[in-house]
Amino acid sequence: MKVRRLNEIGQREFEDFIIRTKNGEVLDIPIPLLSDPRTSEAIADDLKIDKKIFNSRYEIGVYLTDLFKPIEIDKYLGQSGFWDWFSLLWFEQLCKSQAGIFKPSDLVNWLLSDDYRHRVRHCIYIPWQMVNRYGIEAQFACSKLVERGEIQEQLMQRQKIVGWDAAWRLASAIYSDYAKKGFKQGAASHGACSSLRYVKFLNQSERTYDIGTMSKEELLELLPKEYDRFASPLKAKI
Repeated sequence: MKVRRLNEIGQREFEDFIIRTKNGEVLDIPIPLLSDPRTSEAIADDLKIDKKIFNSRYEIGVYLTDLFKPIEIDKYLGQSGFWDWFSLLWFEQLCKSQAGIFKPSDLVNWLLSDDYRHRVRHCIYIPWQMVNRYGIEAQFACSKLVERGEIQEQLMQRQKIVGWDAAWRLASAIYSDYAKKGFKQGAASHGACSSLRYVKFLNQSERTYDIGTMSKEELLELLPKEYDRFASPLKAKI
C-alpha cells in the first residue's frame, strides 16, 4: 500500500468518526479515507508499507524509522495529515475496545495538534520521534500499544523533557528492563524511584542546572538516594 496523507476533508471525516465512536455509535473504521482522492492525496515520496501487526508503540517507531530512512522526513514534520494517515491506518490496533466496540481516546491522540503541548500525545508522531532520536532507549516508555502508559504520560508532561538528551537517556538507563522489553517494576508507580518522582527531580534540578547541556553521567550524580536501587549499578561504573 502506498503512503498518502489525509487532506482537510479526510481529517474532518476521521475526526467525525472518532467523536461519534466516543459517543457510543458503532461504526466501521473509515479505511477508504486512506486512498480516496477526495479525502487523501499523494506525498512527494514513493513510500510503500506492508500489513503489519505490532506489539508495542516502540515497534511502530522502529518500523517508521526504517521506512523513512531513504527520504528527507523533515518536510513532513508539520504535515498533520501525513501522521494522521498512519493513525487511521493502524486505528484498529491502537484503539482500546470492549466487547468488540472501540473506545477511542481524545482527538489529540489521533489527530496531530497545532498546539505543541498536545503533540506529545499523538499515537504515531511521538513513537516515531522517540525511536528516531533515542533508538532502543525509547523502548521502556513506548512498551504498550493501545495506551501511552503511566511512564510515557509522566515523562512527556513537558516537551522539554523529551528534548533533554541526558534526562531521557538516564531515565532509560534507570528504568529499562530489556529482558521484558519494558520497564522495571516500580517505575510506573507514584512512590520512591517512580517516573513521577523523576519528573519532580528534573523540575527541581532545572532551577539550578542547565540540563540541556549536561551529560547522562553528570545528571546521574545529582540523583537523590531514593534512586539507589535503580541507579547504584550505574554509579558503580563511573
